[in-house]
Amino acid sequence: MKSWRALLPVALSVVLLGGLLGLACPAAAEEGVVHHATLTVQPDRVGAARHRLDTVVEQLGGEITTERAVLGPAGRLQQARVVIRVPERRLDTAVDQLGKLGTLLDQSHSAEDVAMRIADIEAVVAAQRSAVARVEALVAGVRDRAELAAVRPELRARRAELARQERALAALLLRVARPAITLRLVTGPPDPDPPTQQDQPGTVVALGDDLWWRLGLALLLGLAG
Repeated sequence: MKSWRALLPVALSVVLLGGLLGLACPAAAEEGVVHHATLTVQPDRVGAARHRLDTVVEQLGGEITTERAVLGPAGRLQQARVVIRVPERRLDTAVDQLGKLGTLLDQSHSAEDVAMRIADIEAVVAAQRSAVARVEALVAGVRDRAELAAVRPELRARRAELARQERALAALLLRVARPAITLRLVTGPPDPDPPTQQDQPGTVVALGDDLWWRLGLALLLGLAG
């Protein structure tokens, strides 16, 4: 008769595999599009326009996420580059109002369909939640300290991965719900921006080779014991 410790890898593989297979086809996520607008505006005075910007952003229900300022020889604000996030339903209104801070020199808009990416991450999150719940239930039934020591590292790893995927999903949904507007306030023809790292969508960790290899190894170890 195999001991509980010898069967533990097999049981762990079964609960993880069951959670993944049971949630392999989640409901499709609602459509999502990430919008990003860019404006270059030349006001009479950059400092005064930057001051008015705070009021405009507040009225729109938005927030300023990043800002870079360039001061002239006299210490006056010469250029400002501001990234603003607003509710998606207010995007057109925001672009219109921000363009009125001065003379509109340039305007562009991009849209990225991320519905499939959202669905992929939601599937990973759902599978990880189920797997964590099943392993937690397994751990609750273990009384031997050695057996607990064998299971807890896997449980910690699953919880950490779940938290990482949930953060990635939240960040992507935020980009959909609150699109970004990059506003440049300039006194003359704008200098090109230096390369900057843009917000990156969450990367889906594929539940592929590494996970199946680990599950297969656990199963073989359990049968060999």
